[in-house]
Amino acid sequence: MINERRKHPRYNIDKLFRATQKGGDPYLVRTINVSMGGFAFWISEPLIPETTVTLNLPLDGESCNINARVVYCLHNTEKNLYRVGVEFSETTHEFKKKLANEILTTIGFRSNLSHIVDRAITDINIPRALAAKQRERLGHFFDYAD
Repeated sequence: MINERRKHPRYNIDKLFRATQKGGDPYLVRTINVSMGGFAFWISEPLIPETTVTLNLPLDGESCNINARVVYCLHNTEKNLYRVGVEFSETTHEFKKKLANEILTTIGFRSNLSHIVDRAITDINIPRALAAKQRERLGHFFDYAD
């Protein structure tokens, strides 16, 4: 059995949000994975480990700000981006509730869509799967030939 260091399971969820280090400009960043304890995300500039970053997250139709500690920052030469892992510094019950809802909603949406199109769904192929399903259902109205 592998000794797992993680306290929370990770979910591959692709979301855009803003990250700002103290005194710096905000960066638009994209999540790699999300957990109840923190995120991993791509960013164009390096962040300094052990410093605090403020995350501005769209959750439950609102903009939520939360501070997080930069755990690591690794340069990916293929993407020319930095992979950053952060751990939330403080969380409120309300924030945890909104984050859990976001995770469950995304997972539930993928599961339902996977069932509809009869294959596994990722964030990358969700739009394609929706388009294919709509074309299958409505294509005859537009004279699409299959």
